[in-house]
Amino acid sequence: MKLEIKGNPNYAAIIVAISNLIPLEKCDNIQGTIIEGCHVIVSKDVKAGDIGIFFPAECSIKPVFLNANSLYREKELNHDKTKAGFFELNGRVRCMRLRGFKSDGFFMPLNSLAKFGKFDSLIALEVGTSFDTINGEPICDKYVVATKQIQNPSKKDKKNNRVKRFDKLREEIFRFHIDTPQLARNIEKVNKRDIISITEKLHGTSAIFSYISCNRKLSLRDRIAKRLGAYIGVNEYDYIWASRRVVKNQYLYEDKLTHFYSEDIWKTGADELKPFIQKDMTIYYEIVGFLKDGKQIQKDFDYGCRAGQHEKYIYRISSTNIDGKVFEWSMLQIQDWCKANGLLAVPMHYYGYAEDLFLDITAPDDEEWRKRFLDKLIEEYLEKDCTICKNKVPAEGVCLRIESNDIEVYKLKSFAFRAKETKDLDAGLENIEDNQVAE
Repeated sequence: MKLEIKGNPNYAAIIVAISNLIPLEKCDNIQGTIIEGCHVIVSKDVKAGDIGIFFPAECSIKPVFLNANSLYREKELNHDKTKAGFFELNGRVRCMRLRGFKSDGFFMPLNSLAKFGKFDSLIALEVGTSFDTINGEPICDKYVVATKQIQNPSKKDKKNNRVKRFDKLREEIFRFHIDTPQLARNIEKVNKRDIISITEKLHGTSAIFSYISCNRKLSLRDRIAKRLGAYIGVNEYDYIWASRRVVKNQYLYEDKLTHFYSEDIWKTGADELKPFIQKDMTIYYEIVGFLKDGKQIQKDFDYGCRAGQHEKYIYRISSTNIDGKVFEWSMLQIQDWCKANGLLAVPMHYYGYAEDLFLDITAPDDEEWRKRFLDKLIEEYLEKDCTICKNKVPAEGVCLRIESNDIEVYKLKSFAFRAKETKDLDAGLENIEDNQVAE
């Protein structure tokens, strides 16, 4: 049995062992447990030590798995048509409360994979293995609200436009921000003597602004001179702005840009940062608040802005030279640079050695220390209201960054925020991050 991750690892399934069980008052058929830092409701048949598969909230489980295990609410969709489950057609795992208790994921016993392999191959599966594909077949991925795609040029238009437009992006120089893994799944990567930063995670739209080496469009004179052997520089510094997934000004002479909003908020942010950026810098930041027309960037999350106003919170800065070598600024350097330039950095709660964050933690070994460290992070920083927003909304959570030569950062979201996310998805609200589609 071949298990792989081909999509977003935050929405992949994982092989887990049940380590604890929590009795739930007035519940005869269900009980609670903690999996990957999440409260999960499981059957009373589950016992400590059982091995199975955990699907995180807001992933979408594929029909092949739901059918094989008769998990659809509609019996006719199930392999066993006498059984009814509780999944709708979209296969979505919801963050919810069941009889007043938190449910933040979905657990299935190991034999639920019987369709994909023999017993010997199942019992050989290693606890901690993440996957969204089995033997090349997709099993789950991130749930996204079905929406009408923004109109893009037709294939014929694209073919014609290729003659007119020029790609100025050097892909070895420009880098999108990484997908931030979940801390609970990666807590083993945190060591006591790591220097870490803890920063507020904000709910807006991610943006990128670079002043980097780009391809230069050569004039006819330049092209002739180059053919004759003259040295002609093919690169020049230029500004690049992007959303989390789409470069907005990759091409010269581009007249059909794809935007989720009525305005290009990413260009607006770039224009505002232009006086501060220097050569080789890339600034990664969150835009929060409102658009000029009064539309909210994220529903209910105003971050102290008035209608028509927005703010920019910087969470990462890197410097990339003309050869593509990257230097990551520390969170302390980012905070200092923003302060010196009158800009906003993401609020920082802590900077220092991991073991000094909670001095009251004692543990017999590193594994137990990490478990207690994670529990303490959840207790200290999650399940609070946002202190920046005027509206009463849950704070999203925090990011833990390990200060090293490369970018290494993990996120920890609150249950209250995930529950609101679920409610918004139930209402069919689109998320800007999921609707940024490249041509």
